[in-house]
Amino acid sequence: MNSLEKKNKTVDKTAETAAAAAKKKASVLEKGKKRKREISVKKTDDIVKKSKIIIDLPDALRTFMIHDCNNIKSRMFVPLPRKPTVSDIISDYRVWRCEKLGNKDSCNAEEIIIGVHFYFNRCLGTRLLYQLERHQYKEMREKFKHLDNSQIYGAEHLLRLFVAFPKLVSSIKDITLSQETLNVLKEHLNDLLFFLNEHRDKYFINEYQNVSDP
Repeated sequence: MNSLEKKNKTVDKTAETAAAAAKKKASVLEKGKKRKREISVKKTDDIVKKSKIIIDLPDALRTFMIHDCNNIKSRMFVPLPRKPTVSDIISDYRVWRCEKLGNKDSCNAEEIIIGVHFYFNRCLGTRLLYQLERHQYKEMREKFKHLDNSQIYGAEHLLRLFVAFPKLVSSIKDITLSQETLNVLKEHLNDLLFFLNEHRDKYFINEYQNVSDP
């Protein structure tokens, strides 16, 4: 074999080695991309799972929700303005919780209470009303422009907020709640629900008002 043939053979071998290396690198990159996609999907799944919160609705309040729905369908509405109001209930809960637990976890509890108050005022008109109630809502807003929704509505509509909370939390964009935060949120919401259930005779009405009533 002359020097030219040796040189060509060396070049061919080098080219084969380079091609094999490039192929191996491409394979590694593809595996890396696939792994990143898998990690991305896993993270997305984790976020979805972490965005879920389960509210433990007591049986008595669950029965009331059915009763409430049937009344609205029969054109029987909650007479407004209500007394006690949502604001009254939240104030009562603050006192009750302080007497029961003192300052234990008071910062987290206060944040949740403020959040419940805020979301009730914000979400009532868009998420917590049946279609048949919208005319009544419009009348109340025109008549009591100086009041928040939480100063007009009562326990019946507050209960709907608790039922809507899981979907509300999962719909918040650009915010991912940690599992620890979700657990704290669930604990305090269920505690407020327990309070509402324990005092349901005080806060919930027995008779609804026919829509044709003055």
